[in-house]
Amino acid sequence: MAIAEERPNSPWLRDTDVIEVYKALVATMKTLSSGIYYESLPEGAVRISLFHRLKALLDEYMQPDPAAARRILKVSEAIDVLDFLTVAAEANSSVRPRSRRYVDWVSEMFGQSPHTQQSSGLIIP
Repeated sequence: MAIAEERPNSPWLRDTDVIEVYKALVATMKTLSSGIYYESLPEGAVRISLFHRLKALLDEYMQPDPAAARRILKVSEAIDVLDFLTVAAEANSSVRPRSRRYVDWVSEMFGQSPHTQQSSGLIIP
């Protein structure tokens, strides 16, 4: 859902950006599982923005819930989820470097319309 929410804020977000963010989060979680807190930030402002959004979401699920309404997400489980999301993104993405097929798919799953390009306003008879 965080990717679908990030889409309107970053209309230039591509599938390759999302996949690289997933891989950076996996590297961060693997480092955390060894006992060291170090963020492996991806390159680019769009990727860093999405990285921080997803990292905050994972941190929220890893914190103990005082009401005990949900289980605490373990680091190993977070790595498994991120590995699955990476495979899903690679499977639902196009081989084209500027593809947005996976991002559109995620947006549609959460009820948001995919981003449509505006016409240039040029009228050709």
